[in-house]
Amino acid sequence: MQLRCVLVALCLVFMTISFAYGAAPLTLTLDGAELQCDEPPYIEQGTTMVPYRIIAEALGTYVSWDGKEKKVSITGYGGEQVTLQIGSTTAVVGDREVPLRVPPRVKNNRTFVPLRFVAESLGCSVKWLPASHTVAVITPDDGSEVFLREAMEAVKTFDTVYFTGTVESLTQIDNGPELNISGRKQEVSGWAQAGGKVYAAIKPLNGEDAEAQVMYLDGDNLFIKKGDTWVKKTSEETSAELPAGSLTGTASLSGEQDIEQVLQVPGVRSRFKSDKSAEEGLVVIEINLNKEQTLELLKRIGDGKDPGEWKKVISLLSSFYDNITISYKFYLDENSKLIKEKDLKVWMYFQDVWTGRSVKDMIAINYRYYDYGKPVVPPSVNQ
Repeated sequence: MQLRCVLVALCLVFMTISFAYGAAPLTLTLDGAELQCDEPPYIEQGTTMVPYRIIAEALGTYVSWDGKEKKVSITGYGGEQVTLQIGSTTAVVGDREVPLRVPPRVKNNRTFVPLRFVAESLGCSVKWLPASHTVAVITPDDGSEVFLREAMEAVKTFDTVYFTGTVESLTQIDNGPELNISGRKQEVSGWAQAGGKVYAAIKPLNGEDAEAQVMYLDGDNLFIKKGDTWVKKTSEETSAELPAGSLTGTASLSGEQDIEQVLQVPGVRSRFKSDKSAEEGLVVIEINLNKEQTLELLKRIGDGKDPGEWKKVISLLSSFYDNITISYKFYLDENSKLIKEKDLKVWMYFQDVWTGRSVKDMIAINYRYYDYGKPVVPPSVNQ
């Protein structure tokens, strides 16, 4: 009788511990940054299950869904593909079948997949941290982050750089059977100097017979050349005068400010893709940000601006755009680590609230940098 009581007591203790352990919420991190899930991860038969889009998008992969077959395919940057089917204990990695302990399941209208299997199939490692009840995903370090930080230090040894490039904007509106496409392209050339000084000539390239518009940006002050005279614009006029994105990335030398802001976004290291360019001697580093990371980046860019106004901007973008994607691609000299070229593409997809039509906005900016350290002659804007 006494032994039975002891056993019962031990069972109750075990059940209490198990209940408390199971009730504790799981935390999911990627390279130390916590990932926010709209549906919480859970453990089934020792397998951590997570919403597939959370882990796939955080890893910067391409995701496709086959509703008919109830299959989800995740393609990594290296081309590795993982295919899972709802309710099936067999997954496909590349061209081989792999057994699963727990099959993908649908819970609260979300598709959950085995975290460790997906992450490790895409080249990541997974650790369980019992003290904090955390599942930590660690992406392989390809040296991209270190290389970018070294590039920022390299460019700081120069106080000037020349650039040339293009700025293109494109809008697509789905009118049902027709697709209305409009856009414009501009050529931009000039120089940038440390301290936020930029001299640029901007010329339309869409068949418009127009002269280049010459601008000089000195910190927060914008000057437009009208004939032989420089006209200073107010802050309100500046936003209207500057063509969208025309001087983006030139206010500081070769976009190192872009790099610094991107590197501060939680989890962004997982989105690096580094490879050798077709042109010998260049290293290509690509960074992709999804909607949540883009909004986080915008918040950081807004530091120091009017909090109320900037909050409205963030709220507006978050509410209206179903998807915001930013892709940075940097071409760096392998030896000097100086940036030779930069591509920036921004895609924004949203539904027109009045007509219900789907709209896709795209801004593409390409700059080539040369003559680091070559002297510049700032214009005499006060004359």
